[in-house]
Parts: sequence; C-alpha cells; structure tokens
Amino acid sequence: MPTTQHDEPCIKTLEYVATASWHCHGVPLSTDPAATAFGPAQLVPAGFAWSPSGAVAPPLQQVTKQVLYIPVKKQSGQETFPALRIHLGVLEVGRLRNVCVPGHRGAKVELNVWNVWANPRRGPVKLQGALDANDECDVVIPPDQVQSWLDPTADLGGRVNELLLDFDFTLPTLKGLKGESSTRVYLYRRKVIVFLPGVFGSQLRVKMPDGRTLGFPDFLGDHLDLIPGPLNPQYALAKTVLHALYQKVGGLECDASGRPLVEPIKPTLLSLKGK
Repeated sequence: MPTTQHDEPCIKTLEYVATASWHCHGVPLSTDPAATAFGPAQLVPAGFAWSPSGAVAPPLQQVTKQVLYIPVKKQSGQETFPALRIHLGVLEVGRLRNVCVPGHRGAKVELNVWNVWANPRRGPVKLQGALDANDECDVVIPPDQVQSWLDPTADLGGRVNELLLDFDFTLPTLKGLKGESSTRVYLYRRKVIVFLPGVFGSQLRVKMPDGRTLGFPDFLGDHLDLIPGPLNPQYALAKTVLHALYQKVGGLECDASGRPLVEPIKPTLLSLKGK
C-alpha cells in the first residue's frame, strides 16, 4: 500500500485480482442444516510456506466450494423459477481499494456458466458484462433464462435437483485477468414419497440407527436378519419356516357374503422427505 507525504508524487505498479460469486436475487436461501457443500473439489493455495531465502510456492489443497441452495417451487402444477445474480469485483492485491482507475470502467467481462452436477461438466452458456466506476460488475439472470437452463436437452443439460451451477470469467482488456466463482448454486425441489405398504406385494426396508431393520409391511418383525443369503442352500427352507413362525400379517375372516367378521388393521402410510 503506497504512502506519501503531502504534495509528494508516488510511482507504484499496482497489481489487481478479481473475485466473483453467485448470489440469489429476491429469493431466500435454504436454511436447512443439511444444505452442505458438494461437487467437484477445487485446488487452491493452502497458505504461504517460508524458507531462509524467502517465500516459496504454497502447496495446493482440495476445497469444496460453498453451495447456495435455491428452491424451485411448484404449487398446483405451476412452477416458480428464481432469478440469479453474478457479482464480480476487481481489487488490489490484498483486497484493497485505494486507487480508482478510470481505464477500468467499461472493461468487458466474459462469463462461462457450467453445470458441474455430473462428470464431465455440461456447457458452457456464455454471458457478458462490464465493470462500472467502482470496478464491479453485476449480471442478473432472469427467471425465464434460469428456466431454460433446466431443460435436459439444452446446453447445460440440467433439470431440477440435477443442476449445480459454476462459472469462470475473463477480463480480456485487463491483461487477461481471469478466475472462477468462489461459490456454486444448486437448484432443488423437495420431494415427498408416499409409500403404500403391501400394494402389489411391495415392501420397504429401513435400517435404523440402533441396527434394527424395519419392514413396511412388517412381515417378519425383528427376525428379518435370521434369513440366510439367497446363495445359502438353506435359504428357501429358512424363509418358509420364519414366515410360518414369525410373520405379522394377520388374517381376515369373512362371512359367506364376503363381509369381514372383524375390522381390518388400518394401514400405516410412511412419508419420506428428501431433497
């Protein structure tokens, strides 16, 4: 950082870096504690290593970028798509802002948006912007363009819950200053699965934290693990015996007209919520 006395000229070569990130635009972010970072890791310097002769190149470490979870809501068959915003700023090395450079104003910013949900990544979609008088650039992606990114047949090949947005940037007139976003955006929708036990012979098995396996319907209760593997010669016999001894499926007696003699057990609905 240059310091001068009053009326004393200062000549210094300033070095600049650029930072960029995703932002939501008028849409609240998810506050779910399960909304954690994921996706391809990024190689970044782990810090400066020092030697007797001075600084040496810092080692690299793999870091997963922060992910912004933004919902794509659907009510009564109507989808609501969010708007997104990309923010980029140019600062002096050390994240300082001491000098305003008139020549930066209007500098072209080239952006490449990628879908990094799968490997290989899909894209890019090219966007453009320009630096303002404060060496900053904001590019707003309207809802209709976000909707087009959720088309599996389009350039990004995305869909809801399968679109993880990242981007890189270049400022060609500023000595090719370039970099990539420090964050990512995940467009998601919560899904609710309703399971009807026993329909067409279906069954759902859930492993509990205490080690028990629960089944819906609960054919064998806590005795599911007693059945040997399918390759075991005793598999068929053991399954038949256990079903006879431990199955919890009750019978329903009816009269000659088909009316039940006792009230049937009300089925239990299992609702699973996921992202």
